[in-house]
Amino acid sequence: MANQTQIMDRAAGLIGAERITDPSLVDGNARARRIVGLYPVVYDEAITVWPWSCVRKRRLLTKTATAPAWGYACQYALPGESLGVQAALTGGPWEMEGRHIVTDYDGPLKVLTSEQTKEEHLHPLVASYLATRLAFACVMGVAESTTAQERLKGMVQDAFLEAALTENAQGSSLDKLGSEWVLAMQTSYAPELRVAGIVQPDSYWLGGS
Repeated sequence: MANQTQIMDRAAGLIGAERITDPSLVDGNARARRIVGLYPVVYDEAITVWPWSCVRKRRLLTKTATAPAWGYACQYALPGESLGVQAALTGGPWEMEGRHIVTDYDGPLKVLTSEQTKEEHLHPLVASYLATRLAFACVMGVAESTTAQERLKGMVQDAFLEAALTENAQGSSLDKLGSEWVLAMQTSYAPELRVAGIVQPDSYWLGGS
């Protein structure tokens, strides 16, 4: 599996930057410095944009002592390592507010979360998507040709779809959960994924329904 340096190096190759063999030794290369500087932000974006099974963790949350001020009866705090919620066993509506899940479900609450995960444990195609997204982030907002930006944008979309399709084919789809599980709302990629047949119209991602 690819490690962090290999993912950065792949991104560097996609934008024509010098190779990155050590992220701490890139002072003489502006493009490589940009890759290293953007990496933490783009990593979090790539991990949370879709409910990848390779970063999924089962958690059991206890409600906080303080209830929401109005609307819902209970709230649950996310652990610090959790970047987002993929699904919650609430049997009804829930929402993310900051680092809390609010719902009427009186727990303990079973949830599937997206977690910060060592790069070596990422699915190879998810790591490839991360590298491509990192390369695209590096050329946005700088003096790069529109053609190069459009080419990388297309590569990001292709890498995402390939990774999502592969994970789904391996039996990791959240659609297989029981009816009491409420998924989060789908990303902007949902139309493409519906065409590909891996997202149903009543599925959700990024925020309770």
